[in-house]
Amino acid sequence: MKRLLVLIFTICILGLASGCKKDDGGGPITPTPTGDTEPNDVTPQSIGILGTSDILTPGIASSDTDIDRFAITIPAGTNLHVSIAWQGTADLNLGVMNPGSIMTNYQGGTTANPERCTLPAQSAGTYVIEVTSQTAASTAYTLTVGPR
Repeated sequence: MKRLLVLIFTICILGLASGCKKDDGGGPITPTPTGDTEPNDVTPQSIGILGTSDILTPGIASSDTDIDRFAITIPAGTNLHVSIAWQGTADLNLGVMNPGSIMTNYQGGTTANPERCTLPAQSAGTYVIEVTSQTAASTAYTLTVGPR
């Protein structure tokens, strides 16, 4: 249990230190919409290769046990901006795993809406974005991934 608490604390500190914070209101650039396809709880759903435009993906966190995972491939040196936005009083969380499957950023523990992370100048590879909910009710959301 102590190891788990240390791990959670470390992930939270890394998330804060690397740019995770409440959205500043900047809107997305030209979107390329896709959609959340279940099941994507274990195997991430590919949303493509990040280019110069944002990719918008609507999804549904069906309960507090649902995990939605999305895979995005980025070229070397690309900034990776990820945000989730939803309506209502739900509490969604956002995490980003690097190509080595290590959770490098996690935005949770707050009720910020939208929640976002901007990771500067990342290595080339496929990153996995994880959306979870702390709310038992089904919550529709929009995932935005862009090169900011």
